[in-house]
Amino acid sequence: HTAVARHPSTANDYYLNAKFPNALERVFRLVNQKGAFIHISSLGVVVKSLQDAYTKSKREAELRLKGSRSLIVRPSLIWSKEEKGDAGRLQKFLLRYPISFMVFPGSKYFPVLDKNLAAVIINLTEKGEQAFGVIDIMGDKPFTAWQLARYLAMKHNRKLIPVPMPFRLPFLPSVLRNTDCTVF
Repeated sequence: HTAVARHPSTANDYYLNAKFPNALERVFRLVNQKGAFIHISSLGVVVKSLQDAYTKSKREAELRLKGSRSLIVRPSLIWSKEEKGDAGRLQKFLLRYPISFMVFPGSKYFPVLDKNLAAVIINLTEKGEQAFGVIDIMGDKPFTAWQLARYLAMKHNRKLIPVPMPFRLPFLPSVLRNTDCTVF
C-alpha cells in the first residue's frame, strides 16, 4: 500500500493515506494470516519539523499500524531513471520553459532508485517473519535538489539557472550564513 494522494487536500485523500492502510491490513490478515503486508511510508516521518499533510498522513498510518504484523518501508526520495514519480514531477517543471530556475544547492537527499527499492522489498518479504517492523531505505550517495535538477536539465538539453539560497546573502547574521541549508 502506498499513498493515494501526494498532496492530500480532502478528508477522503487524508483517510486513504492515513487510515485506510490499517483497515486494509486487518482485511488482509483475515485472508492471509502469514502473508507480508507491506506499507510504503516515507523517511520524512522521522523529521519532526515536517508538518505537511502528506507527512502527517504517513505518520498517522504508521501509528495505526503499530503492533500489527506489517512491514513498514520508509524510502527516502524515490528516483526513477525513466522520469516517473518525483523525477517526473521535477522533469515536468524543468521542461515547461526553455530556461528554468532552481534553488542552489537545495535540500540534500539520498535517493533510492525505484528498481532497487523493489528488489529490496522483495528480498525483505522472502525473509518471512523477520520482515516485520520498520525498515528505512536510502540510497548510498547524497544529492542536492540542484544536482538532481541539473542531471535532468542536461539530459533534456535545457538551461538551468541556479538561484542561491538566501542564507548566503552577506547582510544576514553569520549564524544564518553558516547554516548548512542542504540538510533541510
